[in-house]
Amino acid sequence: ILAPGPAWAVCGSSTTTSVLGLKKIAGAKRWYECVDDNLDTLDTQLVVEYVSSTATAGAATTLTDTTKSWSTDLWKNKIVKITGGTGSGQSRSIASNTATVLTVASAWATNPDATSTYKILAGGGVTDHGLLTGLGDPDHNAVYFAETEFLNTSAGAGDSGKPIKLDAAGHVDATMVNDADIDHGSIGGLGDADHNAVYFAETEFLNTSAGAGDAGKPIKLDAGGKVDATMLNDADIDHGSIGGLGDADHNAVYFAETEFLNSSAGAGDSGKPIKLDAGGQVDASMLNDADVDHGSIGGLADDDHTHYHNDTRGDARYVKKAGDTMTGLLVLSADPAAALGAATKQYVDAVGNITAIGFIIDGGGSVITAGVKGDLRIPFGCTINRATALADQSGSIVVDIWKDTYANFPPVDADSITASAPVTITSATKSEDSTLTGWTTGITADDIVRYNVDSVTTITRVTVSLKCTKS
Repeated sequence: ILAPGPAWAVCGSSTTTSVLGLKKIAGAKRWYECVDDNLDTLDTQLVVEYVSSTATAGAATTLTDTTKSWSTDLWKNKIVKITGGTGSGQSRSIASNTATVLTVASAWATNPDATSTYKILAGGGVTDHGLLTGLGDPDHNAVYFAETEFLNTSAGAGDSGKPIKLDAAGHVDATMVNDADIDHGSIGGLGDADHNAVYFAETEFLNTSAGAGDAGKPIKLDAGGKVDATMLNDADIDHGSIGGLGDADHNAVYFAETEFLNSSAGAGDSGKPIKLDAGGQVDASMLNDADVDHGSIGGLADDDHTHYHNDTRGDARYVKKAGDTMTGLLVLSADPAAALGAATKQYVDAVGNITAIGFIIDGGGSVITAGVKGDLRIPFGCTINRATALADQSGSIVVDIWKDTYANFPPVDADSITASAPVTITSATKSEDSTLTGWTTGITADDIVRYNVDSVTTITRVTVSLKCTKS
């Protein structure tokens, strides 16, 4: 029997003996078992066993034992190992557990079942890094050094091979560098054109009085990145001498007021620009309204703009508010929502043709008896939509409805229209059925409807109402 708790032993050492696959330190009083290789543990990994039992079921990522009643997540981060039966030899880390189900972090290679025996072992163990072999081999991804092992600026040949200390940003730490040891002038390649920026003294800048001796010197820029004013002499630039002024490659050309075309201009103004107002539209001074004849505008007959009409200038496409007759259907977009809203025939038919056929069965103060209770002749055709029963007190009743033509009066049980769903109240005062499963819902004008009580308890009076839509 394995005792829980952090009691550890070294597996696979020469001090152990093997009994039934378990390891025991010579002279120790407890048995332990090593985790298998699937969990990437070392041979020196030590594991405590908590549970040894048999599963009752299993799935891709679960193992179930209905004989248990664990606390939720009691075994989270522990290890479950299948020790026998289906899936034997597999080990997985436990992601969570309920009272009877362990959920593992990765799917089983072979799902366990009711033949699988298992153990719950401690997740992780105790490994002494100093006991590992090969610590001096260069096969570590990372090697850690004490502060005293870092190379510093006063170090000599004795520090050869020690690491460079980095600051929090990943740069060489300031304690590792002696600025005085670096001579900028000694850096190679200073004359190469591979610098992003070269700095010049103020006296090295080219200025407006410079001659050929300044060839190759840089242009001084101001804070905005433009040529500094000290580098230019405006008097040296003649706008009229700039080439290409007549080309149509300017974004903007400026004109004097006298160059604008106006409403009295003739052929002499050909090619002059139109003056625009502040809103970007043709300025009023450029137009003469009297020169524009609306009737001469093209496309007036097209149906692409708003047309205005009065009673004398009507359009056959539109209906007047009074006196006109429509030649086609008026289609409404929805049913009326207001009292005076227009309604479609479909709406009127649906709402105006709703009626109800009612029949009262009264026991005269006594419990209603079973049997035929009366007939009605229905003077209109309709379709039954819903059956409702309302009793005077809580109880139960089943009412069947039979229907036949006047010529075949009286209807009999074989003429039932309710199929296996007659009007029924069960231990209540009312019932309603709009499903009418199996019913014959159509009634022809002048059909006879008969009401028959199949069974009843307690109830002394009941009203049976059939909601119908007239046809």
